[in-house]
Amino acid sequence: MLKKLFIKDFAIVEHLEIEFDNGFQVLTGETGAGKSILVGALGLLCGERGQSDLVRSGADKAILEAEFNVQIDSKKKIILEELAVDLMGDIIIIRRDINAKGVSRTFINDSPVNINVLKTLTELLIDMHGQHQHQRLIHPENHISYLDAYGKMQTILGKYKSKYEEYTSQKNLLYSLIEKRKRNYEKHELYTFQVEELSKANLKEDELESLISERKILENNEILYDVSNRVAVLLYSAEDSGTAY
Repeated sequence: MLKKLFIKDFAIVEHLEIEFDNGFQVLTGETGAGKSILVGALGLLCGERGQSDLVRSGADKAILEAEFNVQIDSKKKIILEELAVDLMGDIIIIRRDINAKGVSRTFINDSPVNINVLKTLTELLIDMHGQHQHQRLIHPENHISYLDAYGKMQTILGKYKSKYEEYTSQKNLLYSLIEKRKRNYEKHELYTFQVEELSKANLKEDELESLISERKILENNEILYDVSNRVAVLLYSAEDSGTAY
């Protein structure tokens, strides 16, 4: 049940707070009194698209908040747990902020959520019926839900969704295990190849030190060649060489 509606800097409303009592209640007023603004605020709190022109002129952002008193049955509890919504007793508070750039943020019991979570939750809390509500009948994406409702298939549908999610989870687990086995096989192939290459290398004990020494010699190979060439010139080619005749 909707207990409280709070609006700040929304459309032409600077500040408004309405508390609702139990039972049937009606808001009346002449044209332009703001009835549509209240309905529009509820629509946004149910997940309708927010735009920057909804922010009151001169304000930084619009703030909409609704407080619901909900009887949490087992079905609602399961859905709320799936949506990761923190419960505050029987109270659910939905808040939506829309800034002057049209960017909105949504919170349920002070926890940030996306629009899809908001829509899923508010379907449990409130039914919005407008003058064009009948036009939903012409949209094919709504037909299956009407058919399920007419056939009273919600319970079976809930069980099907639960089993399908379980199936999807197990399928993803299977795929991850297959991928893990593939990676392990590839690693085994790599390690086997490396072991074979090391075996063919016929490595010896303390071979590393000799290889390092050889590398140093090779790194100085050009210098050694130049020095050797100069020595050869001095010994054999120069006029005052030490060559004996």
